[in-house]
Amino acid sequence: MPTDLPRWSAKGKVSFALKEETETARFQWRRTDSETDAITLSGPFSLRNQIIERSDDTVLWRDGEQVQLLSQLTPDSPVTAALVSLPHKSMGSWLLGASADEQDWQVDVTAWQAAPPWSAPAKVTIRGAGMEIKVIISQWEFSPLP
Repeated sequence: MPTDLPRWSAKGKVSFALKEETETARFQWRRTDSETDAITLSGPFSLRNQIIERSDDTVLWRDGEQVQLLSQLTPDSPVTAALVSLPHKSMGSWLLGASADEQDWQVDVTAWQAAPPWSAPAKVTIRGAGMEIKVIISQWEFSPLP
């Protein structure tokens, strides 16, 4: 499977573990081109979604009406600690199965699924900065197909 696809979307679940604390969320990730991502996170009891928007090097965090640079979030939970420290340009490629280029991070695809015309990751584990992120992708959509 190519790890540099310009347009795709994925849905699933993600868990963020830091020290003894773990948080889980559902996610929907839309990549509209190689420089633009929109990731919607929703927790089990969340009344509203949190949205991460990346446009080239600018990454925003939207929580309801509040909008701020992701780098300005206080890393006071496993989710915010992960989001502040992850290399944002690499995350989409990692989800597609690419290895980590950064020496501080390790990416392992532990299960694959049919996602025509390819076999795509079903489970991805990301480790680094004292945390572990487990991603389960339940649905892939690629457009336009090659």
